[in-house]
This record gives sequence, C-alpha cells and structure tokens, in this order.
Amino acid sequence: MKISYTFRHKLSIIYIISCIIPFLLTLIVSAFFFYQTYRSDISELNTALLSSTASHVETYLKDLNALTLAPYSYTELMNYMEEMKKGDSSGSTYHQYQLQQKYQRSISQIIYTNRDDILSIIYIPFTSENTLSDSAIIISKNTTKIQSIESAVIQNKEWQDAVIAQGGSSYFHYTNDYTFTSPLLADSFFFSTSRLIRDAITDKPIGILRLDVYDNALVNMLKNIKLGENNALLLIDKNNQILYQTKDIGELTHSLLPDMPPKITDGETYSVQYYPINGADWTLAVLSNQNGIHRFFSTIGIFLLVVTVLFLALSIGIYSSNSRSLVQTINRILDVLQHAEQGDLSQRVNALGDDQLSIIGNALDRMVGRLQVHIQNEYISVIKCQEMEYIALQSQINPHFLYNVLNSILVMNSLGDTNMVKESILHLNKLLRYSCTRGEKTTVLQECDFLVQYLELQCIRYSDRLQYNIDVAPDAGKCIIPKFLLQPLVENSIVHGMEPYDIQIFINIRAAIKDGQLFITVEDNGVGFHPDESSSPKNVGLDSVQSRLHLFEADSSFLLESSPETGTSITIITRVREV
Repeated sequence: MKISYTFRHKLSIIYIISCIIPFLLTLIVSAFFFYQTYRSDISELNTALLSSTASHVETYLKDLNALTLAPYSYTELMNYMEEMKKGDSSGSTYHQYQLQQKYQRSISQIIYTNRDDILSIIYIPFTSENTLSDSAIIISKNTTKIQSIESAVIQNKEWQDAVIAQGGSSYFHYTNDYTFTSPLLADSFFFSTSRLIRDAITDKPIGILRLDVYDNALVNMLKNIKLGENNALLLIDKNNQILYQTKDIGELTHSLLPDMPPKITDGETYSVQYYPINGADWTLAVLSNQNGIHRFFSTIGIFLLVVTVLFLALSIGIYSSNSRSLVQTINRILDVLQHAEQGDLSQRVNALGDDQLSIIGNALDRMVGRLQVHIQNEYISVIKCQEMEYIALQSQINPHFLYNVLNSILVMNSLGDTNMVKESILHLNKLLRYSCTRGEKTTVLQECDFLVQYLELQCIRYSDRLQYNIDVAPDAGKCIIPKFLLQPLVENSIVHGMEPYDIQIFINIRAAIKDGQLFITVEDNGVGFHPDESSSPKNVGLDSVQSRLHLFEADSSFLLESSPETGTSITIITRVREV
C-alpha cells in the first residue's frame, strides 16, 4: 500500500536523522578529537621529555665545563702553561722540571678525583708569536706521566680553530682524532670539551686545554629515555653529525639541520621536535613516526568500523523488527477503516500488546463491533418497518380490489353468466392461495402466474380497456425475487395510468437473463407522468418496491422511464439467484 510505504519511509528518515547520522557524526568527531588530542599529548610529552633530558645533559656538561676552568683555580697549572708559552727563553731546567711535576700532580688529581669518565687532558700551548705550538702534552688515565700527543691531534686544525673562535668559552665536540694504544679505549668512545686559556692579567691566549671524556655517562643518560617503538631520539651537532641515536633513520638526519623542519619524509614520515643544548652546539631531536601513528589509528579505525557495522546491523535489525510490527498494526487499522468505509464491518485489528497503537486498534475493534451490532439492529428495524409498510399497503389495496372483484362476480351472477362467475372464482382462488402462502421470496414464474390471476380479474372488470402480455424466458422463470415485487407496478399502471381516464391500456411484462443479470420490465402505454412525481402519495407503491428490491439485493437497479401521454416503463436489474 502506498500510504504504508510512505509511513515506513518517513519512519526510516526519522530513524536515520535521529539515530544513524548523530551516531556517525559523534563517531567521526570523537575519532578526530581523539586523534588530535593524542598528537597534542605526544607533542607535549616529547617537549617535556626533551626539556628534562636537555636539563640533565646541560648539568652534566656544566660539570665538565667547570673542569676546563681548573687553570684559573690551580696556580701551578697556570704557571706551567705560561712557562710553556715562553719556551726555552727563560728559566732553569730544574725550575721547569718543578713546574712540570706540579702540573702533572694537579692534572692527575683532576683526572682521578673528580670524575670516573675522564680519559685524558691535553694541553696545546701558544708560542711567543701567539700561534699554536706544533707540540702538545697529554696526561691520560692509563699513565701519570706527561706524554707527547699524536700528530693527528695537532694536525686536526678544525677543532682548534673552533675553540679559538669561542674566545674563551667551552667548546664540546666529538673528535676521536688519536689512536694511541690503550686498553681504556677498547670498545669505548669519547667526546671532548675544550677551552681557550687566557692570561689572567693580560687576557692574551696562552694555550688550549682539552678534556677528553668517555661518553658512557652521556649515552646512558640518553639511553634510559623511554620512547615509543616507532620514535627516535637523536643528539646532533651543528654539522648535522649524529652524536647519538636510539634508532637508525638513515639519510634523514641530513634534512634536520640547519633548517630544523617540523616534518621529514623518506618512505617514513616523522614529525620532529627540537631542543638546543645550552653551552654546546648540540641539539636534541625527537622524531615521532607518523606512519606508526597512522597505522595505530588505522587499526583503531578498523576496529571502530567493525563495531560500528555490527552496531548498525543490530540497530537496523531492531528498528526493522519494531517498525515492521508498528507498520503492520497501522496497516491493519487502515484495512479495518477501509472495509468499514465500504460497509464491511467484519474485519478486526486484533492488536497484541499494551502500547498506544494496540490500544487504538483494540478500541477500533470495539467501536466497529458496536457499530456492526447497531447497524444490524437498525437493519432489522428497517426491514420490519418495510414489511409493516408493505403489509399496510397490501391491506390498503387488497380490500378495495376484493370489493371490486366480488362486486363484479355478483353482477355476472345476476346476469346468469355462470361460466364467467366460475372462472372469476377460480382466478380469485389462485390469487388468494398465492397470497396466503408463507415466505417472502418466490420465483419469477410464480410471481408472473400470480400476475396472470390478478390481470384476468381486472380484465373482467375493465373488459376491452385492459390488455396485457407476459413473456418469461425459461431460465429467467427459475430466478428468485421478493414476493409481491411486481404486483404494485402492474397495479400502478392500471390505477394511475388508465383508471381515471377513458382510455385503453396495454401492459407488457418481460423477464430474461442478460450477461448474468436478471432483467424484468413492466411497461404500459398509459397516460404517464413526470419522474419527479413518482414520490407522490398516489405512487407510493414504487418507493415500496424500490426499498424491498434494495433490501433483497443491495446492488440491484430500479430504472424508471415515463413522460405524459407516452406511458411508463420500469426495469428491474438484479443478480441471478436460482432455486
């Protein structure tokens, strides 16, 4: 049904707008919010991690930086360094020896008493011409004697120039530019912090002090930082050299400095956060693998998608089941209303449950039931009323008719016409016998036989003024019709079409079956009348016939054609009912 489809369609739209769309929007917005919050939290966590790590590294470097200031705290160190700048130009050999011993003791004290991770201390003096000397001395942890440094250290001018450029500030660098044999260097790496030493009075440079330190403490400090599986922590110098990394990222390190891009891509996409190390030209960088985050959220997304599909399937199943029951109840209510509109009160909703629609359906059932009882009672009352009207009509017609017939018989008897008297009595006998038989229905043939008796009696009275013809088809004669259905029509033709006027009349009665319908026609050539006068008191018989016909068969037709001076034709069309 179109109306039920439209109603269910509207229910589906309401369900989609009120449930599905808000759910999907909430899911999408929540997923996006969670994704952004997660990235923001990761960024904040990395920032806090970098800040904390940089603080530890800076504290560690400050401790090392303080050691490079030892010449300003140890007079014997400064004296020896100043003596080395003078060279052999002044001082006795013994005096130089004493200064060397004091220098050696002070440096050894620094190496062994301050920190465990100091590998060696190198000093390269300036010449009297304020250029770096081609010779230098080193005291390392494997010996307490001053040794000559390897030529590679002297020849590596890059770090020396960098230290001089600092102008007295510390300079941290990974150099590893000497290879002298020492068990202390086995499987170990070191970095250096260097400082330009200046004369405390003249502020002129007198040499470079370099402190080589094992990087174990620095590495352990960075190694203990907990990062995600797909993330990396890097310590990078200003030349884009990796000093330390928790994960190998290949050539991507060349993309970090000096521009410090927030994102780098090479097969894998990383978001990068930087934090400079104060006091050193180093930078800490945390690389967060965005592909890993995307894979993580893709997994969550697939899981949420599966859950959403299951939820939607369950939700649609529940909605479909409930909406189908709802629409079925509404369809049954509409069906009952449509049948009631067509006059069929036998249909019922029979709704189950105690919801509002069920209450409405059951109330409709009770209303239709009461209406059906009321209509049946009214129907019975109408039938009884029609029967009483018909009986009253018959009681009005029959005495007058009988009076006329009996009066005619008396006249014929007084004239000695015994044959006509006998014939009239036979006709009257058949007529009364038919009238006294029980039942409200008869056949067309029996009704027409009754009309023959009635018309023969009328012909005795009116003689040549009345003529008739009755033609009943054999199959039509077996059909059932209401009793006394045709007699009022014939009586109307005589009483109103002929009797008041001095004319002759011919009444033609035909009965036949056409297209499955019974056609009965009663026509005369009397004076006729206007159809709008058919409800006048003199033609009350027509209304009675019409009412009884519709009570007998609701789909029957009563066709009246009449006009003044041309006669009247009445056709009854009803469904064929056979005995």
